[in-house]
Amino acid sequence: KTAGGAAIATAGLPGATADWRVTCQEKDEQAACFIVNTCEYCQNTATALAESVHRAIDPAFKERVDMTAAVDELLAAGARALGVLVLAVETRLNDPLLAMAKLPWGTLEDVGDQSEWARQCGQTLQGIGFVAGNVLDQLHARLFCDKLAASFAPRLYAAVLRCRPVSEAGAQQMLLDVHAVKTALAKLPQSMGMGTAPASYIKLVQRDVGRTETLLKVLPSPQEQIAETFRALFPDGTPQDFADLLLMKGLKRGDAQAMADAFARASGIAPGAVGAAARYGASGAGGSASGSGGGTSGTLQKAATAASSIRRFLRSKSANKSSAM
Repeated sequence: KTAGGAAIATAGLPGATADWRVTCQEKDEQAACFIVNTCEYCQNTATALAESVHRAIDPAFKERVDMTAAVDELLAAGARALGVLVLAVETRLNDPLLAMAKLPWGTLEDVGDQSEWARQCGQTLQGIGFVAGNVLDQLHARLFCDKLAASFAPRLYAAVLRCRPVSEAGAQQMLLDVHAVKTALAKLPQSMGMGTAPASYIKLVQRDVGRTETLLKVLPSPQEQIAETFRALFPDGTPQDFADLLLMKGLKRGDAQAMADAFARASGIAPGAVGAAARYGASGAGGSASGSGGGTSGTLQKAATAASSIRRFLRSKSANKSSAM
């Protein structure tokens, strides 16, 4: 449990609660890191113990010495702790995203320094970098960075979509803010003491957060040029991405439908397909401010998927160690 009494062993994970949020104090985040390290140590010890016994025991009894179940449980516990840590950080990042959605983007006339919400995101990322970086080993620090970036990027995209309508100056300000958040996320490995961030991690951040940046770059385009600009700057953009763009521009229903149909014809999509996507986006974007795409159930599923992938990664690492001995 957290220092405040809230359970963190299962919070935010499938079957535990309808709310994905995990509220932790700094000591709780450190505890999650210590659990990850302890599970790693015990898993290595159990594997080494089994190998030692195999060498010393009578061959007839070797098959009875099997630590596989224990190692799997330790891997699952470590993955669960790391997943809780990711959700705890996302919980803290959620408040700035909610604050962003309340800003008057549609009436903004001037572009200034980065907004307060972006500064808070940067502080949160730097803070967890120091806390977790002082405890986690390099392997788990890297794994934590990957999972947080992959989970937070779509949440940021969803938060940006809720900010509508957005003026030209608003789009420029938001682009500046998102770039600041992307920079802070890219520097997370350095905050955790990993030195230069791995190239694959930087590529992940550039790709996932870059999707939001590209949408904002297209947004100020004149209405008659927006479809062409979208295809030029967002070549892999989907009909849903274009629908999201129309929603952010705050166009009237008739204008939005006309643009959607034009985009559909130019893209070889059946007329009305993009309009349907826009209607879906209008209902989806108006949902929970804390969701990202699929709402709470989608977030819980992502948590389950993340924990599963962490277990697979650690299990393969364990197998490689065993074969090397």
